[in-house]
Amino acid sequence: MNLKSCPDAPAIIMQQPVMISEIEAITRFHLDTVLERYASKYVSPQKACNVWLHEGDMEIDGNLIVDWSENWPTDVVGMIVTGNLTVKDSILNRNINDGPFLLVLGNVKANNLLGGGSEIHIARSAMIRDLCVGEYNDGILTIKGTLECKLLIVDDHFTDIGKKKCHEWTSDMPPSVSELKLSDYLSDEINIQTETEPYERETVDVYEEIVPRLVQGLPVLRTKGARRKGKAYQDWLFELREHPDRLEKAPQELHTPELVMLSVTNYGGWLQHASAKSRSREVCLAAVSNSGRALEFVPESFKDEQLCKAAVTTDGCALAFVPASLMSEELCRIAVGSEGGALYAVPPELRTMEICLAAVRSNGDALVLVPEALRTKELCLEAMHHVNTCSVEAIPRESLTEEMCVAAVSKHGGGLKEVPVDLRTPRVCLAAVNNDGHALEYVPIDSRNAEIVRAAIVSSPDIVIDLHREGVLTEDLCMVAAEKWGLVLMHIPHRFLTVRVCIAAVKDCDDAMEYVPTHLREMVKAGSR
Repeated sequence: MNLKSCPDAPAIIMQQPVMISEIEAITRFHLDTVLERYASKYVSPQKACNVWLHEGDMEIDGNLIVDWSENWPTDVVGMIVTGNLTVKDSILNRNINDGPFLLVLGNVKANNLLGGGSEIHIARSAMIRDLCVGEYNDGILTIKGTLECKLLIVDDHFTDIGKKKCHEWTSDMPPSVSELKLSDYLSDEINIQTETEPYERETVDVYEEIVPRLVQGLPVLRTKGARRKGKAYQDWLFELREHPDRLEKAPQELHTPELVMLSVTNYGGWLQHASAKSRSREVCLAAVSNSGRALEFVPESFKDEQLCKAAVTTDGCALAFVPASLMSEELCRIAVGSEGGALYAVPPELRTMEICLAAVRSNGDALVLVPEALRTKELCLEAMHHVNTCSVEAIPRESLTEEMCVAAVSKHGGGLKEVPVDLRTPRVCLAAVNNDGHALEYVPIDSRNAEIVRAAIVSSPDIVIDLHREGVLTEDLCMVAAEKWGLVLMHIPHRFLTVRVCIAAVKDCDDAMEYVPTHLREMVKAGSR
């Protein structure tokens, strides 16, 4: 998963802790028995890494950001507070994939607590004024004492909490266990969604909806006793301009062609969420012009030649949703010209030679959809020139020629394994390894001439591993590989790591020097200048 960015939080103002080495921290505070990261040996202590240590109680004016940033260098792997920790605003671990650890041996007080990819361990209790969140499964939140807060949200996150004095919403907790509704607790400004699988209940995208508000110091919970307000039409217009994927969340009674258009012009498939009254012809045309398969959600009364033509032009596979009464040779030709695979939706009576030829020219893999009676040598050869994967198996054996095989494996070398052995001629095999050197595996031994082996190495230098296993690797072949990809040195047996092979590798890539035997490095440096 990629790291997500978040708005910068207010700067941290805190008492300055001292710095100790990571190894000293593990020894002094028995971290290998306290923190899972060390107990499980998930990470190994590094001499160059350090830990911030604050002896006694600590107060922070603002947010405590438990993320690597300009305020928290990457060589500082965590912070230990031996007393109580009081944070005037919130404790925020915004990175859901990683982060330094936080170990507090006393109690914690803060407005909010967000645990992401870090390991946060509180040895006693946590008094959180509003919201406590554990987000995603890369981090751990441990509170050995009591957690007091208004709402605890656990979204696919490991928690170990001694006692809870709070309302709780957990992503894997079915409604039958907890009747808690997020809409009763979260601010009106937070978009609450309704999911239907595996059961219907309210949910929220913590990272998109809650984290930015916590970072900016905005309220995340509703004022006690206030009723949640629905968004007005103008609010939804603004919302969909910024987030066109949220049409499904807008109340259907507010759907208008204007509102729906904001979504379907970004992705036509969202037409499926539009109310019936909002699916005007103009909206439907915009939807299929963006995503042809949105034709599936167009009212039958709007499906005419113009609209269907727009759909199959955008995506040939939309042909599957064209009414039988509108199916024509012209529409089929446009569809298969856009996507050869749309041939599956062409009625049998319209699968003419012309239509099938257009299909395989668009996508040679559509050959499998061509009626056998129409699989002529000419059509099959045309298909092989346009394959994405080798489709020679779809060609009648009596029609298969060397030329077809060359065309097929030139596009997908690994498809050589599908070529009948008697047609794996030197010409076919050379075409295959030129595309993918690993196709050498399917070249008959008696056809493996020097030209084919050399071409295979040029195409895929790492096959030196297989050649060594087969006992046919030579220094000259290693030279070919090294000239093509310097880092191949990591795969070359030590006895072939000669000065000339290493020089060739380093000339291609400076980093290859890491794999040069120590006693050769000076000569290689001199020779590669």
